Amino acid sequence: MKTIILSVLGLAVVTSAIPSDYEDDLIFRRAVNDQCKAPEGTGSCQKTSNCAGISYPTGLCPKDPADVQCCVKINCNVPKVGPGFCRSVKNNGCSGGTFHSGVCPGNSDIQCCVKAIAGPPTPPTPAPTEANPCTAAAYDKLMFSDSISTFMSAKNSKSPSCFNWGDDGCSCSPDELFGYDFLDPCKRHDFGYRNGKNMGRFDATLKEKVDNNFKDDLYDVCNKFSGLQSFRGVECRRIADIYVAFVKKFGKKKRDETSTLLQKRECDLKSALGL
Repeated sequence: MKTIILSVLGLAVVTSAIPSDYEDDLIFRRAVNDQCKAPEGTGSCQKTSNCAGISYPTGLCPKDPADVQCCVKINCNVPKVGPGFCRSVKNNGCSGGTFHSGVCPGNSDIQCCVKAIAGPPTPPTPAPTEANPCTAAAYDKLMFSDSISTFMSAKNSKSPSCFNWGDDGCSCSPDELFGYDFLDPCKRHDFGYRNGKNMGRFDATLKEKVDNNFKDDLYDVCNKFSGLQSFRGVECRRIADIYVAFVKKFGKKKRDETSTLLQKRECDLKSALGL
């Protein structure tokens, strides 16, 4: 403590006693980074946004802007939690961390602020693996459920592309026997054989199912003839039966050979008729 005596017009005036350190900060201006003293210790005048410790909004850095306050940095450590800085719960807060009481000097408002420790970065989520669209269910739908026109739309767009869409038609010869267009049924029949084998599914059971579907597709062609053209439907089914019989007994190769023989028969018949 000290006593200040002022002489004014020859009169001695004795001021009241003033604390030498703490109260000095209330009288003299403190520039940023100047030393200041607070109840919890010595600090420096700092912008509150830069203060990691306790800041005092009580004029310890007088005449400075409101956001410049006395900042006292006191380290603290919370067992099993980690290190931090003592801060005022009321005035400073603990952005991005948590307050812990009982480890800082001063009243209950002064607590240890421990920032959350960032863990290892979360690895990026791997891109989902695109499922293979060429499943047994997709094969069965195209082969046995879809209409021949729906199948041909998928074939023309090669969708899905993972299927084998190649074909050799009904044979190396033209695909209309006696005016019956069996080309699309032959293409679906090729699809059934090729992809069934590629998928490892082509056993005797699947072969029979594919061959029976081939017969259904051929008969659908024949069923287009009615009324006065009914006789053509009968002949068409007879030719279809020949196709299917050879296919069931010998496989797709014999289907193509049968097509060639029937083509030859048609040519011989037309030649005999002078057509």
